[in-house]
Amino acid sequence: MSKRLCIADIINHTGAYGFALMLLALWAVLTGCPATAMPPQKLEMPDAIGLTTIPDSITTRMAVTDSLTVPGRTYAENGWLYRLRKYHYIDTRDESVRYPRFIDFCMRVYRWADRTFNSHDPNYVKGDGRNWKAMIVSDNWTDAYTFRPHKLSPIYMLSQPYANLGLTLKYMAASLSYSVDVGTIFSGNKPQHNKWDFGFSCALFNIELHYWKNDGGTYIRRFSEYNHGQLIKKYFEGLTLTGYQAMGYYFFNNKKFSWGAAQSNSNNQLRSAGSATLGFDVSSYTVDFDFTKLPTELLNVYDYPFDQYRFHYQSYRLIGGYSYNWVINKHLVANISAIPGMGISVSDYSSTYGAKRMFSIGGKGAAALSYYNKRFFAGINAALHLNGFINKRVGFASVIQNYQAAIGLKF
Repeated sequence: MSKRLCIADIINHTGAYGFALMLLALWAVLTGCPATAMPPQKLEMPDAIGLTTIPDSITTRMAVTDSLTVPGRTYAENGWLYRLRKYHYIDTRDESVRYPRFIDFCMRVYRWADRTFNSHDPNYVKGDGRNWKAMIVSDNWTDAYTFRPHKLSPIYMLSQPYANLGLTLKYMAASLSYSVDVGTIFSGNKPQHNKWDFGFSCALFNIELHYWKNDGGTYIRRFSEYNHGQLIKKYFEGLTLTGYQAMGYYFFNNKKFSWGAAQSNSNNQLRSAGSATLGFDVSSYTVDFDFTKLPTELLNVYDYPFDQYRFHYQSYRLIGGYSYNWVINKHLVANISAIPGMGISVSDYSSTYGAKRMFSIGGKGAAALSYYNKRFFAGINAALHLNGFINKRVGFASVIQNYQAAIGLKF
């Protein structure tokens, strides 16, 4: 049996007050009159995005050409071409600059990497705000060798300085350098000594790649007991060298210390600071000695068991040391670094002494003095790269000495 809903039941379920409101709403629908005497309420919304809202209308105050990030700068003024034409450079850290989609993605990745790998304490290190650097470099280098078979007198060799002239172009953290032997430019002779250098440096670490080639001989400075073991200078054309090296090291005090401030003019060191370093050194050397090409007076006292020697080996070393920046004044900063290392060397089957594993020594020493004033900078650098090995039958070491003077501009 079904129930019929009556007014008493409605009052019983809703209460007298609720029943009265229902009647009032029903009357408003039937008559089209307001159901309450309350005045219309103005709808208020927070104007967080530049919109003003009033009853029955919404007025937009944000124009398409307004800046989204920088007050007072229009949409067009944020374009990268406009900024480049007007200011002649673009601050890569400025997130208000508009780029094409792919370039914008790359810039976002770069800014993330810059914050992660290249942040400094602003009380100690300040960026120069320039991405590009171009410089002319007077690049002078020599290579020295120590060669000593077991129980025989050593031979010391030192090449004459190679006066190279080079160019270096640097963008952000990467740099590329190339230099040629100046002595061959006007003579028309084929260059016999050349080198390539590549570097990548940020606040956390520094990576270097080097290539050296000497195909023109050197000078013997000490040879067995000749001249009673005193220094001599005899030209020896029977030496060739090809060397590759990759090394990288981490800076522990990377917030207060900047390797590039003195070594590559990439930052301004405001206060003196230093940092311990730790890293790796991997190299491959091929060195050939043809002692049949010795001067006659040295051939007469030559007592080595072979006329020709070949060293072809790879070295793997752990390196670590300390680097220090000394701020002399606001325009001048000096650096001195010592990063020695040790590990193992593995010789190739073509080597005269075929010991597969040998104790290896190596590392790097460096010093620099840098001057900068606004966009102009100048500096001098010196670096030594040691590479050698020792076993029961022979000891060998090669030292590449590099001296540079550079002037350039930042833009």
